[in-house]
Amino acid sequence: MEYVQGKPYFYCNNKNKISQFPYLNKDINCDILIVGAGINGAILNYYLSSKYNVVLVDKGRIGASCTSCATHC
Repeated sequence: MEYVQGKPYFYCNNKNKISQFPYLNKDINCDILIVGAGINGAILNYYLSSKYNVVLVDKGRIGASCTSCATHC
């Protein structure tokens, strides 16, 4: 079974290449750690980061897994 069909919406409609963020390769401190950078993690990060020191991590590229399945062109 193919997991993703077509191209994700964010790749089709983004004039610039989507940024690849650096790998986490050192110890860090934060108030809140969000694991999973799909749409839910990204929205949660957006709202919490104004009041807390938030770190958002994902094993892959941000918004390129399940989020991309729901938003393809």
